[in-house]
Amino acid sequence: MDDSQVSQFYAGKNIFLTGGTGFLGKCIIEKILRSCPDVGTIYMMCRAKRGKSPEERMTDLFGQLLFDFVRTNHPERLAKVVPVIGDVLDLKLGLSAEHEALVTENANVIIHSAATIRFDEHIKDALRLNVGGTMKMVALARKTKNLISFVHVSTAYANCNLLNIEEVYYPMGKEYYPNYFKGTKQYILKEDMSQSKLNEAIQNQAKYRNMTFVVLFIFMAFVGYFLYPALLALTN
Repeated sequence: MDDSQVSQFYAGKNIFLTGGTGFLGKCIIEKILRSCPDVGTIYMMCRAKRGKSPEERMTDLFGQLLFDFVRTNHPERLAKVVPVIGDVLDLKLGLSAEHEALVTENANVIIHSAATIRFDEHIKDALRLNVGGTMKMVALARKTKNLISFVHVSTAYANCNLLNIEEVYYPMGKEYYPNYFKGTKQYILKEDMSQSKLNEAIQNQAKYRNMTFVVLFIFMAFVGYFLYPALLALTN
């Protein structure tokens, strides 16, 4: 695949990637290293972890089965991945001035794949990471001098009712509202997205979540009041 359009695009390009230790992010890194030999540097954001240096975390990552092919056949390409300490939940992504300059001066492609995919995540935490974190990434992208592409991996679970998903905008219908994880995606990241709008999103999604609990309570009450006596009578 070395002569593909994708490989040609990434030749000489530097990438800034979030979510690199996640199940999707690590696949992106492996695929680029395996199929795009001329890619520049991949700056991978990773959180500071007590007891382990960024280099040790990279060693753990590349020791996984996923990287067997690259590690065996192209071990020199692993050096293209450079850890950058940061956290999308922190102010200014938790980047030091040095690391922020490293990204804004050198990155050509930003791939934002850090997100929570827990369906039982508290709505405030989901919004802080999935929406607030993305807002910070967009702010960083605006500072990046030679940016060519900004890629936002919104969610791993989208439009699963469709057999084929195209690169088009799919409107969110009312049938999605009770799913407050996916609901965090309905607020488009505009330039004037403010903390007040983020708070409004939290309140609206909490309302949908409460509606779900009410429906569940009514269903359980129905089962207890009508079905249980009937089942008890049948067993007797």
